[in-house]
Amino acid sequence: RVKRWLAEPAPPAGSGGDDVVRKTIVAIRTAASGDGPVGARDVVAQQREAHLRRMRALQDDDDPQTVPDVASHLVKRHALLHLDADLRWLDEAFDLLDDHAGRQRRRD
Repeated sequence: RVKRWLAEPAPPAGSGGDDVVRKTIVAIRTAASGDGPVGARDVVAQQREAHLRRMRALQDDDDPQTVPDVASHLVKRHALLHLDADLRWLDEAFDLLDDHAGRQRRRD
């Protein structure tokens, strides 16, 4: 069950951010115990790709000439800004995990 859950990217909008953090932590902890079905860097990379796809879709559909009203524009901007914040966190997490993996290899 954990394998399936980790293999699926969390929905990149709405409450997805919390799932992103939970999945990353679970992947780190299960990998540390030897039971990790998916590496934490893989989880982060998959999630990053899902976020980028969603951001592109929102940006492609964000022409001020076609947005029906200010409210719709604000909803899209809210989603984009949250996705951007998640993306920055994912980049930081990936770099940290990469640094950690490099230190582990040097110890071995």
